[in-house]
Amino acid sequence: MFTYLCLTKLRIAVKYFSSSLLGGLLACTLGLFSVADASVGENYSANANVSVTQLRSGEHANFSRVVLDTTDQVNVKYDTSPDGKTIAIVIPRVKWKARNTYTYLRSKNIDRIEFVPGAGGGGSLLIEGKRQLGLRWIRGLKPSGKYGHRLAFDVVPKTSRTLPSKATVIGNAVRDAKGQAVQSVLSAAPTSVKKVASGHVVSQASQKIPTLIHTKKMVGNIGSARMDPYIALKSGFFFASDGSLDLDDPAASHNVETDAPFTSGVFSGAFGISWASYGLPLRNEFEFTYRMKADTDITTTNRTSGVAQAGTAEISSVNFMLNSFYDFQTHSKFSPFIGLGLGVSQNELEVSTTLNGASQTYESDASIGFAYSLMAGAGYRVSPRWLVDFVYRYIDSGSLRTALGSGGNTNRRFDRGGLRSHDIMLGLRYGI
Repeated sequence: MFTYLCLTKLRIAVKYFSSSLLGGLLACTLGLFSVADASVGENYSANANVSVTQLRSGEHANFSRVVLDTTDQVNVKYDTSPDGKTIAIVIPRVKWKARNTYTYLRSKNIDRIEFVPGAGGGGSLLIEGKRQLGLRWIRGLKPSGKYGHRLAFDVVPKTSRTLPSKATVIGNAVRDAKGQAVQSVLSAAPTSVKKVASGHVVSQASQKIPTLIHTKKMVGNIGSARMDPYIALKSGFFFASDGSLDLDDPAASHNVETDAPFTSGVFSGAFGISWASYGLPLRNEFEFTYRMKADTDITTTNRTSGVAQAGTAEISSVNFMLNSFYDFQTHSKFSPFIGLGLGVSQNELEVSTTLNGASQTYESDASIGFAYSLMAGAGYRVSPRWLVDFVYRYIDSGSLRTALGSGGNTNRRFDRGGLRSHDIMLGLRYGI
């Protein structure tokens, strides 16, 4: 439980301390956020055969109700962040089959709900609030009517009458951190819920909890989804080839050889939109990429006279790309993805050689052209908003050429090359 809440505090530290990831990590490491260990004697083995199939929400006059549809009763524990604005409901060992992210536009209490998978199965349901939050009631409900097993809880503004900020719920018995039974702030369960819990059949009108998406009322009061923006920064290295680079000479033909690949660093920044809140595992982003200057040896030989000139070739490149990604849903912290990018590239090639003992320079003639890329990788979620990305990309950045040479190379230029690169990058993605 420490892991999930520590990561939640990491986001808080990032938000309030100059957006510093390092600051959050230090805060967790130094124990600036006090999070106690799980209570001894908790037993969640029964959860191993339970699946959570759907999350539903309802906005009421004085509270926001969240319901998890499950295949059997579940045992949970929960804790609250030091600032009181995030409740983490830990559901060990269950199989989570619902969506991972839910965003609320006009709820009085809830800003966002996100499920963060755990390494050993199950995970934490993080309820992020617009203010300090508390639970006024939490209970597992038995099947009734068209509904099966459910875990229902009411989220309210934090008061002295809400349930403790930390507790376990085992077999519907709520116990605080000291193991003492806790009386709900409600003298009894809500009438409709009480009847359902005891197995009585009641009218759907009195007990129905609207779904997040299909109920017109809920669409007006609680946003079912939104575009989730993010920013991403990546860096790494690339291996590039020059394609079929040739020395364009009206008077003769030449053999051109380079010691490929070109190798140097690559950096990129992107602004993107995730559509996960709509149930679509897709992302779109605009990306800027800069490939640092890289050089290699180059030699040209006149096929007729045999005269050779040798030197170095230097390349650099800037890309502006529109990327689309498909994220594979694994219900774990890892999220593999594939992607396609289309855009434009500006490539620069400069060649310096020695011909008959004299230095020759072919200045860069920056060329702008079409570029496309294919990508594959995986994101690893370290907190609700932070992911670490591992990315491989193949990109064809278009043509390479120099300006016309001078001196003995007048009317000659290197041309008909193509910059093709293999990028290996590591990066961070942050949900805004």
